[in-house]
Amino acid sequence: MEKTDKIIAVVCVIIIILAGIGIWQSLSSRPSGKKIELPKGYLVTWERKIGALPDIQGEALDRIISSDVPYTANISIDKDNLENVTFTLIWEDDHTYGLFRRKGLDKLTLVITDPDGVEICNDTTEGNATVTIKTSTNFVPTITYIEANSLEEAKRRLEENYSHKWKDEPFRIYVSVKVGEPIFRPLKRLRDKGNNFTIKISYTYYEPRLVEASSHEELEEMSASSVKEIKALEMIFKMGCGRV
Repeated sequence: MEKTDKIIAVVCVIIIILAGIGIWQSLSSRPSGKKIELPKGYLVTWERKIGALPDIQGEALDRIISSDVPYTANISIDKDNLENVTFTLIWEDDHTYGLFRRKGLDKLTLVITDPDGVEICNDTTEGNATVTIKTSTNFVPTITYIEANSLEEAKRRLEENYSHKWKDEPFRIYVSVKVGEPIFRPLKRLRDKGNNFTIKISYTYYEPRLVEASSHEELEEMSASSVKEIKALEMIFKMGCGRV
């Protein structure tokens, strides 16, 4: 190696050392930049809950002279993630006759249509009955883990995947009665105008709960100028190595 090349190599080494010291001092004296919060993991657990609407106390009429008066109503459930809805009709004929065998039994017909327009019940019973109808949305929770920067963000992302099927949508209930009292007993028939009944409505739904699974350390954000300085140092090393 010629003397000139040796001098150039020594100068390059000195420049590299001085540049490294300068960059180190610059980075160490510079205040920390913004911190970046990495996404956190949240476990999702689903709790199956039971709810109920107020009982329906209704009446359906079967008149001789004027028109019949069936009972009609629309009910809705204000819940996300509905699983099942159950209707239970309870009734008993309040006007019958006969000592050894009950006669003049009324017939009560219950018709229920779900929010999709599907008739889920069309059932006629005589004398008395307890009728239970259960219908399902077929909802099954599937989300068990969510990544998000905060609990609030995790909740928003989870809510975006809620099932809203049948929430605040009407179920139509129709109840009619056919009086069993014969017409040749006019006084008895006039007294028997129809029947009262009770409908109980319950439902099941899922409610999620979020729990943070793990937390990550915050990382310091490196400024653009610091990145440039490091790249410059790398170039100096390459130049020095190329000349030695």
